Amino acid sequence: MTNLFTNAPWTRLQGTPVFEAAMQHQSSNKRRHYHNADHVMRLYQHAASTFDYPYSRALDLAIVSHDVIFDCREAREMRSIDWLEDYLPQGSDDPDFMAAKHYIMTTINHVLTPAPEMALLDLADFIDPHVSAANTELLRLEARDLHGVKPEIFAMGCSGYLEGLLKRFKTGVGYVPSAHLHLHGQICHGIFKTKASLHAACIKPETLIV
Repeated sequence: MTNLFTNAPWTRLQGTPVFEAAMQHQSSNKRRHYHNADHVMRLYQHAASTFDYPYSRALDLAIVSHDVIFDCREAREMRSIDWLEDYLPQGSDDPDFMAAKHYIMTTINHVLTPAPEMALLDLADFIDPHVSAANTELLRLEARDLHGVKPEIFAMGCSGYLEGLLKRFKTGVGYVPSAHLHLHGQICHGIFKTKASLHAACIKPETLIV
């Protein structure tokens, strides 16, 4: 299979069947405006530059496959884990599979654990308010095109989700290495600002047509 993403930073998986299959799958559905290969590439960039993480094959596998399944059904992350198991030549016997599985599971609710790397990476776009705003719009389009969600319903639902996310994410600060505490704080601030903007959209009065 042709390598579609030759400029991916940090990863050492590009060119392997699991990397190419995951990226191809996440690029194929044009209704996936946010949960797609671009999102994966941003996580690799954050691993390389924002957090300067040392290489971990388990984290690499988790990054490329954590959202490989994204549809209207439940348990998407768990089905993404099943997908990864199927694509690894050794399956669940792969020496890095269990650690990759744990990383992916931390993205279900983004609760920080003693291995917080994946949850931090998945939320790192909140650090930049411009990127965060662009992501919110992509998520709105994705909700519309995949699930038929109207803008006002999206704003209400996303605002409520972010409120819970902020509480969960703050609670786990003790698991964040001291070198990354400032980034945790910036992510929290970004979540709060995004939530506030969505809340403002929810309570904006309707424009009367006369």
